[in-house]
This record gives sequence, structure tokens and C-alpha cells, in this order.
Amino acid sequence: MHLPDLVNSKDRPPFLNQESAILIKSWCKTPKEVYRFVQIILNAKKAVTKNMTNQGFEAYTGLLDLENLTDEMPKWLRNYFNRIPTVDTDSSKRITNYEGYLYTAMVNNLNNYVHSALSSQE
Repeated sequence: MHLPDLVNSKDRPPFLNQESAILIKSWCKTPKEVYRFVQIILNAKKAVTKNMTNQGFEAYTGLLDLENLTDEMPKWLRNYFNRIPTVDTDSSKRITNYEGYLYTAMVNNLNNYVHSALSSQE
């Protein structure tokens, strides 16, 4: 996937709306970085789905259908990108592994999304 194609393409991953694609494109400089960024998000989703299955919530894994996340993803990405300069100014909170930070942030966001959705169904 080429960088210009990410914004306008119908081949864009289902959880990325145009706003999300623009955010990622502004951060990543090469198609390889874009691919890696998307893979990290997909790996986080896979981990949360596996955790839900292990805890007996397999029937609710549909909450994580990537199409359902298109409204949430730009907020999460913006929060991730905005957090990086903030923690860089405080050496005690410095991020040393941006990929690990992205993965952890996405796992936390997905878990919060699922818990919120399950709470509203009760």
C-alpha cells in the first residue's frame, strides 16, 4: 500500500476511516512503516479477542469487528500521537519503544471499548 493510496483507497483496512488514514500517513514516512503500524493494531485486536475467548466471552468478540471501530480509531490514534511529545518532555515518562507503546495503548483502548459496550448491554 502506497502512502497516497492509504487516504483515498478502498483497499484501506476496514477499521481505518479517512481521518485515521491521514493521521497514520502524517506519522509514517514509508509504506513499510504504515504496514507495521497497521499490523500492530491488528495484533492488539487479536490479543484482546483471545483474552475474551479465554475468559468465556467468545460470544461477544463481535464487538471487536473492525468495522465497528471506525469512529473510535481516530480518537485513539490522536491520543497516541498527542501523548508522544508530552512524555518526551518528562524524562521519567519517556517512551523508549514506540511500537510497544502503540500496542499497549491499542490493547487498553480495545479492552475499555469492550467493557463499555458490555456494561451498556446490561
